[in-house]
Order: sequence, then structure tokens, then C-alpha cells
Amino acid sequence: MTAPPTVTPVRILLVDDNARTPRRRSARCWNWRGHEVKRAQCGPDALAIVESFTPDVAFIDISIPGMDGLELAQLLRLRAQCCQTKPVALTGYTSSVSGIQSDERIFDRHLIKPLSLDDLADVLRYL
Repeated sequence: MTAPPTVTPVRILLVDDNARTPRRRSARCWNWRGHEVKRAQCGPDALAIVESFTPDVAFIDISIPGMDGLELAQLLRLRAQCCQTKPVALTGYTSSVSGIQSDERIFDRHLIKPLSLDDLADVLRYL
């Protein structure tokens, strides 16, 4: 096993309603290397979080309650405090979701769940 590359700690917003994700693995992945992480289970909760927390990157599940991930990413891009936030789409589907992967104005990256530490490091390396 190789050591993960060094990445400067960043502020991460994780929006995913999947309560079945093992907490231990999730905590290890998202709190990796001292990143500050806030979690939301739906779009409205994520919008409430960004009132007092400006993420550097927002990992957004495409299928979340309250609004879909595409709508949430669009709303984040409209908020002045999130103008530098990089939205990253997360999906459990291995086939492309119509219109989402092709719209680079909404998401900076598209990843398939479950997200690995290598995936996380790759995204954070380019912030």
C-alpha cells in the first residue's frame, strides 16, 4: 500500500442521503488529512450549511431528497460565498446520467460511488 499524496487540508461539503454507508469508512475517507467536513442529507440542508460554511469543494450525490444534485449545484454556483466552490457529482450509477456528465458548467468533475481515497486525493489535488 502506497502512502496517499500530500494534499493541503480543505473545506468539504458532502451531500449524500445514503445512511447505509458505513460510518467508519466514511469518516476515515472524509476526515482524511485534516479536512474540515460538513455533511448534509438533502439539498435544503446543504444550502443552510453554506450560510455559515464556505466549502472549497462540494461532493454532491445526484439523487438526493428535496432537490436533485444538479439543481443543488446550480444553486451553489449562484451564491456569492460559493463562487470558488468546486461542485463534484457523485453517482451510484455506472452508466452516464442524461445531461449531467456533459454539462461542465454545473459540475467540475463526475465520480462513481463508492468514492475511494485515491478519487478524493485526485479531486483535491486540482483545487
